[in-house]
Amino acid sequence: MHGPWLRRCAIGSIVAGLVIALTGVAIAAPVGARPTQASDEKAEIVDLVRQSIEADSLKAVIIEVTRGDDVVLHKAFGESMDDVPATPKMHFRNGSVSVAYLANLLLQYVDEKKVTLDTPAPGGDPTATGRH
Repeated sequence: MHGPWLRRCAIGSIVAGLVIALTGVAIAAPVGARPTQASDEKAEIVDLVRQSIEADSLKAVIIEVTRGDDVVLHKAFGESMDDVPATPKMHFRNGSVSVAYLANLLLQYVDEKKVTLDTPAPGGDPTATGRH
C-alpha cells in the first residue's frame, strides 16, 4: 500500500485530468449551439463523468464546465461521505491538484512555443538541480 498521501495525489490528478477533458468537450461545441445541441453536449459530459467514476472508482465528483463566462454544466455526482450526497455547492481542498493544473498550463505554453521545457524559471537559481 502506498498510503493515503499518494492516493490523494492520484485522485487529484485524475480529477484534474477529468476537468481538462471536460473543458475540451465543452469548447468543441459551436458557440450559440441550439438547445438540442446543448442538451446533447451536457449528456455527453455527464456520460464522460460517469464513465470516469466507474473506471477510476471515484467516490464523488464536482464539475463546472464553462465556455467563456457562461456555465455549460455545474453538477455533483456520488457521495462525499456515506449517505451524504455530493452537491455543486460543496468545496474541496485543492491539495496536489494544483500541480496537475500547473503542469497542464506549462505544456500548453510549450505547445504555443512561449517556453521550452529547458527555459529557466524567472528569478530561479540556474545551478539548481531540483534535488532536495
